[in-house]
Amino acid sequence: MPIFAAQTAPVVYLNGTLLFVAGVAIVQAHNRWRWGWPLLVTLSGWGILAVGLVRMIAPSAPQASAGPVTDVVFVALVALGVGLSVLGYRRGGGA
Repeated sequence: MPIFAAQTAPVVYLNGTLLFVAGVAIVQAHNRWRWGWPLLVTLSGWGILAVGLVRMIAPSAPQASAGPVTDVVFVALVALGVGLSVLGYRRGGGA
């Protein structure tokens, strides 16, 4: 996507810090390792934490270029977010 082409290292580092803090918060609040959708929340938290750490360690690393793989990843992340929202907010669906 063209909006990601002109990111500077300090902005990427700040984004990594925010992602890292969000990942730590998710892992601290929801670290459940049983099979089902709660495991997806836990794995999402660990993934966000890892991405934030990578972005803090290497803020000048090249970003993903626009292409079909990037589009598939964006669609998968949106689908995961919608799915977890539906599961989390359904009646009686609390973990």
